[in-house]
Amino acid sequence: MKQEKILEAQVEGIKLPFYLRASDKAYLEEALTDLEALPRASILAPLDNLLWDRRLIIEIFEFEYRWEVYKPQAERQYGYYVLPVLYGDRFVARFEPEWTKRKGF
Repeated sequence: MKQEKILEAQVEGIKLPFYLRASDKAYLEEALTDLEALPRASILAPLDNLLWDRRLIIEIFEFEYRWEVYKPQAERQYGYYVLPVLYGDRFVARFEPEWTKRKGF
């Protein structure tokens, strides 16, 4: 008897298949039908699991991200700790947080 705990999903424009847990199928269907959802902005950490497959991020979002914290300063394109900003279904900016020490805090 086949258990079918993992399902295969095709994404338009992407050659390789994606996989999801069968128990998450309802979430996928809801996301695909909820066209009224308002986009929101998210600042992603460099090790966020969305960014694990850098080549896939380029293919899906046409966005290239490299965490430059370990690069020599002269080789950095964007900065020491620049983070990508996701708005809805697009990467729209890069953000470099900076610590400002203030008296009274």
